[in-house]
Amino acid sequence: MKHAGHLPAQFTRVSWASVVVQLAEQIAVVALPLAAVLLLGVGATETALLQPAQTLPFLLLALPLGALIDRTSPRPVLVAAALTRAATFGGVAFLIATDALSFSALMALGFVGAIGALGFSVGVPVCVPLLVEPEQLLDANRWIELGRSVAFVSGPVLGGAFVALLGTDKAFVVATMACLAALSLLLKLDFGALRNQRKHVSSVVLAGASSSFSGTPFCDRSLSRRWFSTSDGSFCTRCSSCMRRTS
Repeated sequence: MKHAGHLPAQFTRVSWASVVVQLAEQIAVVALPLAAVLLLGVGATETALLQPAQTLPFLLLALPLGALIDRTSPRPVLVAAALTRAATFGGVAFLIATDALSFSALMALGFVGAIGALGFSVGVPVCVPLLVEPEQLLDANRWIELGRSVAFVSGPVLGGAFVALLGTDKAFVVATMACLAALSLLLKLDFGALRNQRKHVSSVVLAGASSSFSGTPFCDRSLSRRWFSTSDGSFCTRCSSCMRRTS
């Protein structure tokens, strides 16, 4: 099995971008309600409304966005997600700096920013099997989850520190800069070589669905190697026709 140090450079860019964006999101998780309370003086009810505003996009748009990524390259979705997050964080910082922040604007920017967070949540897992070999999936997913855990643990701590030491607006400036750094990594991605492979996978899925209705045996061993590989590098023979050929 290949080690994590041999993971492709494109995967490294995606993994670092994921860590940086999630770190910015966790900083905002702390800074957003603090901005509502400290700058706008809202009560408990209004502060609680910020949470559904940031989670509703996951309920409404997760399936459509997943279908969009399945039919296109993940790169534009990830780039748009990072750009959306940077724009919303920067928008909050600008409104605070100009003393124009309102609770409705905070709710709206939180909702739009959550769409960007959803783009990363859906797009990054799709990238992993496209960027690494089957025998590298374990290492790749381990690094993705390790980065996610580090961001979830350290992000709120950093967010509270930034708000206390620099102010709420500066905390959002830091989050904006982090998203722009992730955007610079994502702009270097090249999924052009993978586009044909993506079409191949889609055509295989359609052919498999067709065979299920017609009763004709179907197998695509190249697809099995990528999606049904075992930990020792061999691939599972899931269909009866393969089992007859290999027995």
